[in-house]
Amino acid sequence: MSPDDLADVAQTLGLNTSDLALLTGNTIRAVQYWYTGKNPVPQSVALLLNAMAAGQLDMDWIANEVSRLIEAKAEAPASV
Repeated sequence: MSPDDLADVAQTLGLNTSDLALLTGNTIRAVQYWYTGKNPVPQSVALLLNAMAAGQLDMDWIANEVSRLIEAKAEAPASV
């Protein structure tokens, strides 16, 4: 997936850089590197985004799972 393809699919899905980082388990900086072409978009990320854009994944389910993960992380005790 090229940087332009990434930008197109992210726009189609209404995802910003922070959303992509959270959704894919990457840092904002990693996503920024994908956009600039400094690092390639991982194949697993391209597969996920293309499946989402094609309607092959339930966006509501994904949103609920991401929310659940965020809540669980917020409730977890801080590691030392």
